[in-house]
Amino acid sequence: MIGYSLRRFILIGCIASLMGLLFLNAAGAQEKKLIVSSIKIKGNWTVETLTIRNYIKVQVGDPFDFNRLRQDMQAIYASGFFQDVKIDVEKKDGGALITFLVQEKPTIKEIEISGYDEISAEKIREKIEFKTSSVLDDTAIAKSIREIKKLYQDDGYYLVEVDVEKKLIPPHWVRLKYNINEGPEVKIAIIDFDGNEAFTDDELQKTIETRDYWFFSWLTGSGHLNKETLDLDLERLLTHYYDNGYIDVQVGSPEVKLSEDKTKLDIKIPINEGPQYNVGEIEISGNKIISTEKITRGLTLKTGEIFSRQKLREDITKITEGYADGGYLLTEALPLVKRQPDKQIVNLVIKINEGGLTYVHRVRILGNNTTRDKVIRRELEFKEGDVLTGRAIRRSYQDLNNLGFFETVDIKTNPTDSENNMDVDVMVKEKLTGSLSVGAGWSSVYQLMGNVSITQGNLFGRGQRLRLSGSLGQTRQRYNLGFTEPWLFDMPLTAGADIYYRTRSRVRYRDYRIDYRGGKLNFGYPLFERVKGYASYMYEDRKIYDIKSNAPESIKNRKGTSATSEISFSLLRDSRNNRWRPSRGARNKLSVEYAGGMVGGDNYYIRYLAESSWHFPIWWKFVLSFHGLIGYQTGYNGHNIPVEELFAVGGAQTVRGYDRDAIGPRKGSYVIGGNKKLVFNAEFHFPIIEPVTGLFFFDTGGAFAESENYELDEMRMGVGAGIRFFTPMGPIRLDWGYKLDRKEEEDSAKWHFAIGTYF
Repeated sequence: MIGYSLRRFILIGCIASLMGLLFLNAAGAQEKKLIVSSIKIKGNWTVETLTIRNYIKVQVGDPFDFNRLRQDMQAIYASGFFQDVKIDVEKKDGGALITFLVQEKPTIKEIEISGYDEISAEKIREKIEFKTSSVLDDTAIAKSIREIKKLYQDDGYYLVEVDVEKKLIPPHWVRLKYNINEGPEVKIAIIDFDGNEAFTDDELQKTIETRDYWFFSWLTGSGHLNKETLDLDLERLLTHYYDNGYIDVQVGSPEVKLSEDKTKLDIKIPINEGPQYNVGEIEISGNKIISTEKITRGLTLKTGEIFSRQKLREDITKITEGYADGGYLLTEALPLVKRQPDKQIVNLVIKINEGGLTYVHRVRILGNNTTRDKVIRRELEFKEGDVLTGRAIRRSYQDLNNLGFFETVDIKTNPTDSENNMDVDVMVKEKLTGSLSVGAGWSSVYQLMGNVSITQGNLFGRGQRLRLSGSLGQTRQRYNLGFTEPWLFDMPLTAGADIYYRTRSRVRYRDYRIDYRGGKLNFGYPLFERVKGYASYMYEDRKIYDIKSNAPESIKNRKGTSATSEISFSLLRDSRNNRWRPSRGARNKLSVEYAGGMVGGDNYYIRYLAESSWHFPIWWKFVLSFHGLIGYQTGYNGHNIPVEELFAVGGAQTVRGYDRDAIGPRKGSYVIGGNKKLVFNAEFHFPIIEPVTGLFFFDTGGAFAESENYELDEMRMGVGAGIRFFTPMGPIRLDWGYKLDRKEEEDSAKWHFAIGTYF
């Protein structure tokens, strides 16, 4: 019987090959006549025999081949289930009886962790990827040791030691014990910069993330050495110098020194700044379509200014975007920086490869399961055969997002066989556009309320909107059925209709009740770039009743039923990048509303409104927003403005911290309202955790009587904070407002809850 072991082949290598050659020469004639008569597998107890046979290529009836058997043995070993594999060959009756003898790796029965104190066992176990009942794998164990060490080192235990004990449990089990010696917590005592003259240590410290240990490090997690972070910090230092003209700067490897008690680290970062360079000559070459003067005028970098690599990147982006907006998407702008160390200037050469106009070859809509292709295509500012521009891509992206139908929108261009033709893939991920909400609550304004709402914002995938809602409370009821078709007759003509009924007590004092029954027709059509015109007609019956005896005469005179017939016209320009979560752009609206007179009805008034909101990105997801609203209205033909139409401000939509309609001209304790109003709002938005953002706000506003001017000194003010929770049906708003000029009889603050955007 002849025995072969994989380990023996590996260890004795050349000797085995030589002996095998001699053996084959001596017995070659006999082996050539041998035929494999049987193949057996022994020693396995968990790995199925059939699994092992899958690694064996030699079959019964094959000629005996020593090299093929060796390859099969190696394949079995490489499977990772076995710690040793042997082959026994027995010659019998002119045949070869082959037996593969395998010794499986032990199976992990238990994993024990000892010596931990500063980090929980749960966090440590997360770094051990294998579990009990898995096969022992030394490579996986070594990886787990590295991960555990990194876990400790990131938490300040830089000197941690981890080893693993293996205890065999017959017949085929093993117990692993991780022994952890945490060592002392090592804190960064000093971060020093050596060789810096242009910037102070404090200025450089602000550019990096590694921090020395301070009182609140337990909360911020700073003050510990993280090698990956420190490596990135060296790149941050280089970037800082490059962006301030020091293009010869060299940042050396940090010197890390451990204190004698092994609890503190001193880090020294060597810097060789070199000279500061200014911008010399700027040469533009290769441009024919856009003039050199126009390109140069749009550059941020100017001759004589300090050179900045970041500004150069921004200028290159401006140039390519300028060409892309004209349809030259394939244009390249290649910067070349020529140093003149003796003059400490850099001359810039920007070579432009313009290419030709880029045309749309094919537009593919991907990812839409419900929304019809044409609903998406009609929002695109390009189609097959058009010149493709960067502006058209950006606006199409913005318009698709503003539909509110998609979680994500992505527009990608792909080259075709024709150099100046591109395929455009419009990829969307749909979100739920239908919602059913049922709720109940209590408000200091409306008291106990219950509501139900059914909304479908993308009816049958056609982009149509249907909404049915109702609310019932102690002081108000509201029911509404509305339908909107955004593209009537396959034209960009928006058409909508609403039928409603609502009844409520006057919110502030509940000195009378009023019922509204009516309907409204709305139409909108694009007039200019980003400007849309709207026209609407509203008719409703109003009934005022249950008037308190101490109510002012102007209210008592309104008792009974009247009809209001109103037409309105407005212009709206909306350049916001997102309707629900704007971070840049503006929304500006002018409108006039006319009731009575030639359109009929009992109520006469003309109302003018101007509204503007602006959004500015500050950094990352931090956004600063401003909003202003001014209104004026008057009666005519001897009619006064109906008292229920007079302006008053306060509440979630105007000045937070105050009750709704609590600010305005009064008669006694009653807020009657005025014919003028002015509101200003400012908000600072910041991210919390998706899909929640937070904000701080400042509101001010007032309403004024016919005999008064817009008095800024008389406007009330509120400040506060809030959160926005973004849902498929729109943002949920929760704000807390504090009165800056509280009067003695007023509460100091108010909570406000609403659904939908503010401005």
